[in-house]
Amino acid sequence: MPAMPSLRLHSSIKDDTDRAVAYYSDFDSRLGQKFIDDFSNRLDTVFIFPEGIVEYKIIQTFSIRRINLSGFPYAIFYHYDRVKCTIFVFTVTQAQQDPDTIEKMINHRSLFE
Repeated sequence: MPAMPSLRLHSSIKDDTDRAVAYYSDFDSRLGQKFIDDFSNRLDTVFIFPEGIVEYKIIQTFSIRRINLSGFPYAIFYHYDRVKCTIFVFTVTQAQQDPDTIEKMINHRSLFE
């Protein structure tokens, strides 16, 4: 049986989710919690099937994968290092953003933070 991967979240993920929760909670207090639940469920999917998500883009020397949240227009962007058996989540952000904007965000978020 293959080893279970470790999951590392960039230090800005809490800020990313807090902004989204605040935004959706302004519309309905329950939407903020639904966002967190959706985010958590999608992270579970990434954890169980880290290579099951299609590669989104190659940035620098590593592949970035993207998984959309199911109930919100957001996506999780991550890298899976098969050798180190580690999933590194760069961001959860609005999925409709310009790809260059997303790439710049990822480039500014180091794998080692």
